[in-house]
Amino acid sequence: RDDIVTTAAHAFFGPGGSPRGTLSACVFALNTDGVHRRIPFDIATLQVGTRNPYPLPPADDWAVVRLKEPVVGARPYEVGDGAPIGTSIVLVAHRHRGWAYDGLRAIEACRIRAETAAPPRDPREIDIDCSAGDGASGSAIMVPGSTCRMVGIYVGWRSSHPDAISPYSAHHLNFGITVQGAFRD
Repeated sequence: RDDIVTTAAHAFFGPGGSPRGTLSACVFALNTDGVHRRIPFDIATLQVGTRNPYPLPPADDWAVVRLKEPVVGARPYEVGDGAPIGTSIVLVAHRHRGWAYDGLRAIEACRIRAETAAPPRDPREIDIDCSAGDGASGSAIMVPGSTCRMVGIYVGWRSSHPDAISPYSAHHLNFGITVQGAFRD
């Protein structure tokens, strides 16, 4: 929809479950056609997997909130039912710290490399070989095609050097969660 935002729960709640500032002051900021807009969130509609995301599995680190007004002219993403290992994806994450070398890159082509070994649950945690870092949390993980489908969101990294572009490995990976289960509902 043109009035719904998905992101990571830790964008709203910090360690210990405390709000990151005054939630009622949160806005969705966007630039379109050279015009900067700030649309307030309707915090009463905020749904999260958890209010204390750091000690819990990443699958609980999601948030959905309605905007107080729609984004005029927006074409909402189609939402997919996840994607299997090996799927080519794009990460849409504008100006996060991991891309500081050019500061402008917004879309990176990459791939889903693995799912966690934890018991299956929805949403599922997925490992991706995209480059990311602070500020990318909640960014859309999309499957490209004639109509792009959002299949997940970026949540975090397990890397000894998250800001550097490196081959995917057990020492350098980023992860997200699929838009499934309670998150999709």
